[in-house]
Amino acid sequence: MANARTFFDREKFYDPVPEDGAIELDTFLGKTSQITVVFDHFGRVFSPVKSDMNSNIEKLRKVIAAKRESGGDYKTIQEIIEDEMARNTYQSKNSGTVAGIWLGRGLKFMYLFFEQLVSAHKGGDMTENNVAFVNEAYANSLKQHHNLISKGIFKVALHAAPNRSDLCRKLMKTPGDMEAKDINKEVLEEMEVYLVNLKNTVDTWNSQCMAITKDKYNSL
Repeated sequence: MANARTFFDREKFYDPVPEDGAIELDTFLGKTSQITVVFDHFGRVFSPVKSDMNSNIEKLRKVIAAKRESGGDYKTIQEIIEDEMARNTYQSKNSGTVAGIWLGRGLKFMYLFFEQLVSAHKGGDMTENNVAFVNEAYANSLKQHHNLISKGIFKVALHAAPNRSDLCRKLMKTPGDMEAKDINKEVLEEMEVYLVNLKNTVDTWNSQCMAITKDKYNSL
């Protein structure tokens, strides 16, 4: 896997979640920045998703940098949220709290889509059309938090999702003259391995955000 022939090479893998659940911010943001590139292979209509995630990464980095300039530091998302809530700045559009919550939602959309691709492959489902997979991933991650305009934009994007073989070929570094079934197999098997730490990391991140913000989570 270290020399993976697909997009999912080892350098993109998230670290295992530590026992205390303290996800190190700098490493997390670096890995997340790398994985947003996957949306380049989904087509131009998905560029707003990538842009939104990168915007939230940048907001978090600015919040961390400002804290360090003042002589402090933020090591985890919990520290940012707890500090901003104590200072009542968590609702600001440029807050680390809002950025962290939306970044987690975007990553959940991604892993839910990947999960369905992997599950279908393992179950022998040869469906090429990914619209249903993208739609279900969206419904269980971002949709409930989006306004009508965002939902409309995403509705258009859903129907422009590339089919499975086209997506897998784009995620293969050197597809050459390989047959589609062989490309699909290699890409989706490596995607499955990549998913383990991605899912654990995102679930932990989102749980922490919800645990601290409590009833405020859905309104942010």
